[in-house]
Amino acid sequence: MLKLFVKNFKLAFDNIILTAPLIIFISIISAYINFAKSFDNTFIKALFTIVTLITIVSAFACIWFYLVKKFLKLSDKEFVYDKDRVNALKETLKAIPKGFSKYFLPFIGITSAAMLLFLISYNFFDANIPFYIFQKFVTADNINSFRGITFITVSITAFWGLLWIPEVLYAELNPFKALIYSIKKIIMTFPSSILLYLYIYILFILLHFAVIFLMGNPFLYFIVLLLYYYFAIYVTTLLFKYYEQKFLG
Repeated sequence: MLKLFVKNFKLAFDNIILTAPLIIFISIISAYINFAKSFDNTFIKALFTIVTLITIVSAFACIWFYLVKKFLKLSDKEFVYDKDRVNALKETLKAIPKGFSKYFLPFIGITSAAMLLFLISYNFFDANIPFYIFQKFVTADNINSFRGITFITVSITAFWGLLWIPEVLYAELNPFKALIYSIKKIIMTFPSSILLYLYIYILFILLHFAVIFLMGNPFLYFIVLLLYYYFAIYVTTLLFKYYEQKFLG
């Protein structure tokens, strides 16, 4: 596992070009969300915003993850001439419409489920009537503790979705069957899967705290934000390579 962790630092750096579409996408999503906030809060507006976000995120995700998969395949090849590498890259980019048509609907299912989980966890304490009753008997510190418990619960739930996207990309197009199969594979390789998840989780926590502590320094803050994009590529390539190593070897 350690060899896999270390090797993927270079692999992610070799595919750093994948940060470009990621930055563009996040900028578009941020602009859309800010635009949506300018409208009156109505049920129709909220529904339209959620459906639009699911569509946009699914469209981008299916293309981006497909490109990651194809780029990893290219990384495994050795090219004698640079022209051969350029031609292979062109063929990969030409295959984007094929990847979109193949994975768009599966990612609609993944994105919808993920957004539903996010909305439930984000609004849990505001929408849970028993909590309002219980709130009368606890302090603000205890309430924050319960929110921390919710965060931990979501984190545990995320563990069981660790191999969901690789399963869709490599094996099963039905997103709900893919989730079941990926959970089975996590159970089959539980010790290494929990190690992989904890490793990713610790890296994320360290990066998150770095952002908080460096907010006062614009230059260092910018550097850490760039690391977030690199981290996204690193985690994705790590999960894909882990899946290939464990289940496609």
